[in-house]
Amino acid sequence: MAAIGAGATGAEIAGWAAGARMAARAEGRAMVPADLLGQIAPRETRTSEQLLATARHESAHAAGTTMLLVGRVTSVSLVARGAFAARTSAKLRDVTMMDAAELDALAVSILAGRAADEHWGRITSGCAGGPGSDLAHATALVAGKHCTWGLGQTLLYRGDQAEALFLVKMDPAFRKTVETDLDRLYGIARDFVRRNEGLIERLAKQLVEKRVLGGDEVRRIIGVPGSDNRVDGAAATVGGPHE
Repeated sequence: MAAIGAGATGAEIAGWAAGARMAARAEGRAMVPADLLGQIAPRETRTSEQLLATARHESAHAAGTTMLLVGRVTSVSLVARGAFAARTSAKLRDVTMMDAAELDALAVSILAGRAADEHWGRITSGCAGGPGSDLAHATALVAGKHCTWGLGQTLLYRGDQAEALFLVKMDPAFRKTVETDLDRLYGIARDFVRRNEGLIERLAKQLVEKRVLGGDEVRRIIGVPGSDNRVDGAAATVGGPHE
């Protein structure tokens, strides 16, 4: 239950507890853990096809994060919450201490979810839209690479990441630079998914069965030792709303 509810606000947790007590009271009995689980992870209403597609998307994020050494996955959840149909949580390396290749690898791990959607069927609007979406994250990283951190085509500092995104909107030449780099990285993400199709599929099927996978379980399936503690960064959600 802790893994499923990771990242919840205090208000959400209080709501789950109140809902669980109410359900138990309606049946004239004391609350039990199953009542609380029913609030945290309500009965699934998506079709098996939708669940597998979402699981493949998140499994591609998890595989990319782990295999490209950009972070340490802490959990992958198929439980829908708020705007998120699922989520991959990880401790990411510090973006301000990455070189160009490491920034590229992080962007590829973010774009891998969309690449999985394309590989197994169709791309939907779930990869984009809001500021927390996959495309928004990847665009901000690439814009920062070329505008903020001096890791692109020029050493010129043109502003922070917020100003970099403003330049994407207002400067056609800069927008083309970012778009070209994004297209290149998406090609790498597509190739990553294609080459690791079997592994991502195994992860996805385990996720559909269990609804939540812990980080060590993800690393066991991928073949990375669970004791690997090289990454010690800030907690983050890899990828945004999906499906």
